[in-house]
Formats: sequence, structure tokens, C-alpha cells
Amino acid sequence: MTPEGRESVDTQVERAAVALDDAATAAPDDAGRIATSTTAASLRALLFATEAERLLRESEQPPTGEQLTQADQACRSRSSECDAALDRLQAQVEPADAAATESP
Repeated sequence: MTPEGRESVDTQVERAAVALDDAATAAPDDAGRIATSTTAASLRALLFATEAERLLRESEQPPTGEQLTQADQACRSRSSECDAALDRLQAQVEPADAAATESP
């Protein structure tokens, strides 16, 4: 990915995280606030892990196998955490969506 492409992705991720932070303040209950805030934090953590892996790969000294393994594990872990956070957020949103579509 080009530096411009990375910058664009970074900006979009941060905008999404800020929007989630903003939505957390308007959430109707603690569960919604927690789910929204956790999702914002997990997006940022995933972005950080992928950036760290990129910097490792692009460094002047070739990374060791152990470093690459750790970076890969960090990215996979942050990705799983982000998926789980999005699932929890979706569970908070779905009941409201279902009720809105069922109302006459």
C-alpha cells in the first residue's frame, strides 16, 4: 500500500473511532456505552498493531522470525478483539432495529 493509501485508511479508522466515541456518549445504557467505547478502542488497537508490523517489516534491519511471529500474533489478536467488539456492538443495535421494523 502506498503511504497515501495508508494515511487514508488511518484517517478513516480514526474517524470511525471518533464517531463511536461520540455515539457512546449518546448510548441509552451502560451496555451500549461499553460496547461502543470498546469497539472504538479495538479499532485503534488494531490500527496500532498493523502499523507496528509494517514498521517492523520496513525497518533497515531485517526482522527476526520471532519478531515477525509476535507481530503477526498481535495483529491476529487485535483483529479477533475487534471482531468480538463489533459483534457485541451489533447485539446492542439489533434489538432496537428489530423493534423498529416490527412496529406498525
